[in-house]
Amino acid sequence: MGYTTGRGLDIAAFGASAISAIGASYSQNVKDIDAYLASVEGGTPPVERGFLLGRDDEIRRELIMELFCTFSADLDSLGARFGIDARRFFADDFARLQPMVDDGLVVTSAGAIAVSETGRFFIRNVCMAFDRYLEKDPSARVYSRTV
Repeated sequence: MGYTTGRGLDIAAFGASAISAIGASYSQNVKDIDAYLASVEGGTPPVERGFLLGRDDEIRRELIMELFCTFSADLDSLGARFGIDARRFFADDFARLQPMVDDGLVVTSAGAIAVSETGRFFIRNVCMAFDRYLEKDPSARVYSRTV
């Protein structure tokens, strides 16, 4: 699944293992090509699993997408969109981000986050500081690992 600077776009994916993002949901098609084809030919959706985002998920998705796509995030704008004090909302996450700030990979201010030129090579690590699911169980990571 890729990233786009376009906002409000639903992504309907086709093919084995493809991931759709529609509204506040994600779904993944079956991974096995034969099972995928049988499902489509049988007239059934080939979806293997799905996830409905909660409000916290949607807020974090916006921040992470903004960081991935532009290497910066406007916390004031994000806060206005969701009616939150973004700095307070992400207070625990900023504590996890602090080592990267100390290393010069990220610069933070009251209303923004900016990733340095060097920090861009570590953008996945930067975004992981805001991923609540990694916080709950870091050993259960199911996505690409970083170095």
